Amino acid sequence: MHVRSVRARCSNKHSLLMQNTLVVATTDAHDQASFSMAMALLRRTDWTSMRERDCEGEMWQSRSEPIILILLALILSFVYSKRSNVFMWLLEDGLVRNDHIDRRFQEITGVQPDDVLFLSRHASASGSPALTVHPIGNPGRAEAEAGGIPNRCPPPSPRLASLYRSLYKKTAASDLKGHFDVSLEGTHHGPWLTTPSLFAEIGRMTISLLARPHTLMNSGSTESEWTRQDAAMHWADVLVEELRIEGGDEEGEQLSAEDKAIVVVGLGGGHYAPRHGDVARKDGVFLGHILPSYTLDFSSSEWKSTVLEAIDSSASAFERAGRAVDVVCHLDKKAFRSADREMLKHLLVSHGYHVAMSPAEADKIVRGAREELSVSP
Repeated sequence: MHVRSVRARCSNKHSLLMQNTLVVATTDAHDQASFSMAMALLRRTDWTSMRERDCEGEMWQSRSEPIILILLALILSFVYSKRSNVFMWLLEDGLVRNDHIDRRFQEITGVQPDDVLFLSRHASASGSPALTVHPIGNPGRAEAEAGGIPNRCPPPSPRLASLYRSLYKKTAASDLKGHFDVSLEGTHHGPWLTTPSLFAEIGRMTISLLARPHTLMNSGSTESEWTRQDAAMHWADVLVEELRIEGGDEEGEQLSAEDKAIVVVGLGGGHYAPRHGDVARKDGVFLGHILPSYTLDFSSSEWKSTVLEAIDSSASAFERAGRAVDVVCHLDKKAFRSADREMLKHLLVSHGYHVAMSPAEADKIVRGAREELSVSP
């Protein structure tokens, strides 16, 4: 398999939890959006080439940060860990069935990625052009029709909500406003990996908000969106800022060494998640998995393991860095029958999780938890 990997020169900015970020794209002809986004990102900023003896093609490597800046960051408790490196890996094969990319990248380079961002198409023949972002996994599915492992969800990238906010704000202020919607999607499809991850996509939003992911993955061509250079360059601008590749005045999400991560998990609603998106657009919110209603079959007891697996996976993205976690479960109240909603609430409360029935209530719980932490001895 032909592989190319690149690594960007990064600034001295600080970013939550992640030291090494791996951006993954493909040259597969069925995913033209992925290649367009990768090329836009490569053109957008400087990258340094590298080669590895066990890997065909190019790889890239950036400089380490000066030790004085790392010590200063720790003293001031700017963030949990100091960011320094961004890699890109350009594959020939498709993405959603390309399992264990994180492990393979570490075996080749000796570098362990802390989060993985996949650049890809969003496949839906109907609806409006859209820029989307979502966690990955197969909640509530007995078969992995589009890669990954049945009923398993890799940890979501801790930057999921931050990236969505940046994409939403930048699109509203750009020439793409009115031409592209911005959407947060429910957790769906592969590949499988153990490193926190997300998908960033260009495509169309299907008209049916309850469409299941296998329908979205096989619903025709939107080549006009996949190859739009303005959309690809827009994503490149968003990623350069989010990954702090070129620096800038904004600092990104921060936690001091004593803070807990308060993570919101979305439950219920359609595949596109406007109510969970309302929660995620609040500054400072961290977002975990989003389980649409079609992933929860209350006629079978297996829905419980689906919910708990998604919550555990969401928390693990922060716990792997030694971070304590509080989980807030935001329920799309109108998406559930009364009896099902009460069963779900009982399960969540019995496991010690906060439960919110509206974006406003979720925001109140998150702010209250932060205030409680700020006055704790």
